[in-house]
Amino acid sequence: MILTRPKINAISLPNREEMKILFPDKHEEEIEANGQTIERIIQNSGLNPLEYLISCKGEIIPEDTTADDSQTIQLIRISHGG
Repeated sequence: MILTRPKINAISLPNREEMKILFPDKHEEEIEANGQTIERIIQNSGLNPLEYLISCKGEIIPEDTTADDSQTIQLIRISHGG
């Protein structure tokens, strides 16, 4: 008689992706977007959204875009003065 272990179904956990932000000073952060706007995420990072352009996949996107956890965005500081 051969004893065998009962089969246990493997539980697969969902991959938790986080949104990646590339800052002008070259550091990166990963955050959970949670359906926030890009503007809100920038504000929560302690930055003024009016001082940055947001690039995603090489295109400038508006700050009122709803963030997606799978996105990578790059913040581009706007230089202005007089």
